[in-house]
Amino acid sequence: MGVEILSGKGTNADLDDTSAFLKILQERSQCEHFDPKMIETKALFNWSEPVHIARAPGRLDVMGGIADYSGSLVLQMPLKEACHCAVQIQNNFDNGRKDPYIRIYSFCESSDTRQPYFEAPLLDLFPSGKPLSYSDACAYFKRNAQTSWAAYVAGCILVLFLEESGSLSAASRAALFNPSRSTVSFVLLSAVPEGKGVSSSAAVEVATMRALVSALDLDLSPERLATLSQMAENFVVGAPCGIMDQMASALGQSSRLLALLCRPAKVLGHVSLPAGVSVWGLDSGVRHSVGGSDYATVRAAAFMGRTMLMEGGECTTGSKTHVTEFRPSDLAVRWSDLPVEMLGSEFLDRFPQGHGDKATTIVAGRTYPIRAAVRHPVDEHSRIETFQELLELRSLQQAAAANASCSSSLPTANGKPTYKVTQESVVPYRESYLTVLGEMMMQSHESYSACGLGCSATDRIVKLVKELGYSVDGRRCLFGAKISGGGNGGTVVILGDGSTEASEAVQRVREAFDKERKSVSDNVKPSVLFQGTSMGAMEFGALVARF
Repeated sequence: MGVEILSGKGTNADLDDTSAFLKILQERSQCEHFDPKMIETKALFNWSEPVHIARAPGRLDVMGGIADYSGSLVLQMPLKEACHCAVQIQNNFDNGRKDPYIRIYSFCESSDTRQPYFEAPLLDLFPSGKPLSYSDACAYFKRNAQTSWAAYVAGCILVLFLEESGSLSAASRAALFNPSRSTVSFVLLSAVPEGKGVSSSAAVEVATMRALVSALDLDLSPERLATLSQMAENFVVGAPCGIMDQMASALGQSSRLLALLCRPAKVLGHVSLPAGVSVWGLDSGVRHSVGGSDYATVRAAAFMGRTMLMEGGECTTGSKTHVTEFRPSDLAVRWSDLPVEMLGSEFLDRFPQGHGDKATTIVAGRTYPIRAAVRHPVDEHSRIETFQELLELRSLQQAAAANASCSSSLPTANGKPTYKVTQESVVPYRESYLTVLGEMMMQSHESYSACGLGCSATDRIVKLVKELGYSVDGRRCLFGAKISGGGNGGTVVILGDGSTEASEAVQRVREAFDKERKSVSDNVKPSVLFQGTSMGAMEFGALVARF
């Protein structure tokens, strides 16, 4: 018996990765075990009942990165690699237990430090029928390092009940807590590699949240769904990420950059890459984590600096909610208001009310890079505005050149034609504008390092792009590169001219980088190269299937 699609966009079931996920579920529905050492398939899902399935991609941070939590504009590309989540709220299904349970199975590589299966009584998360507080939930999942990953999934249920209780119908609540609906089960499979700075965690959260919303028959806006997914990571997992990862995973469009103004999450549109422009992501081999102390330190420093600037009064027009509302020229005369560094204890003595960021905590004995942490998002926001304008201008030039009326002219003041928009007239600008885009990426990369979020491995990739970014005949074809996401490792984004020579140059960079890594240690895997894109979770929707 095949898979029966009960609702959703049936064509999405034919996507290569979705089809593969459905095939895995179908195979497991017909065998006795997911894993001989773990759980019986029949005890996980009731396969004759509907299963809700969602898909959410990772993202390539082309521009923006850590500036998102400061209210910057960001440009994000959804990757072809994605996470699939299947969820079922089981009805009248006898699992031999009296109380409701939550069960999560992840098709990940198990190890001594991670188990692929998590289960717990729902009453652990909802004692006396009420959800745990965020702090208690965070502590609950951190008790066992082998299953702490389950917080990314189970956290979505908690967030829904804490933040959307008014939207949950009595039927939805009964689905979770009525003993006849004894289990909420999840199965996840993610192709988004962890620790590469391409939002593997956001893909898990958004896919889980989208599948849950379908199973509970909730009506949430795309922005709200992304925000709730972020809250699961911030408050249940305890990682202080900004909003751009979840928004890109939820609202991304294939082959286009999501232009997002993170104040807190305003979609300005989707920017197409002009013909002759391509981006790649090359993994540095150094694991990245927004839960790390360096990322949290820089984020807290940015909010501390904002608090100090607000104390100084208005700068140009009115009060500022986000530090990126200051222009670089505004702060040219204000840098003396900000110390280069400051101890947490000094800041708390001066501002006992804190820094206004719920996702981070100021540590008294820690030194914070205040000035660099503020300068980066302010300059980055300005860079990204220019970056987006150049991409859109280039697309307009190309559209005009391709228009059937290529012979139409642009008049001068006296009405006489002086310039024709043709393919030949715009080609000479290709390299100059790519050089400008590449330079902005290089500046962004250096600014990360100034904040303390640089990495020798990512620095080396950027240097190799500069050295090897040429075709065999000496023509430049790679123009820029930058560390991405939360920094301190992860993936480097590379900008090229979209030619075959550019793809070959990226491969040479990859080979040279891997060769250097292997010269230090034989125990290294080939670096991951990200290329290709796909739709976001909201465009995919949810499939309801029966096996």
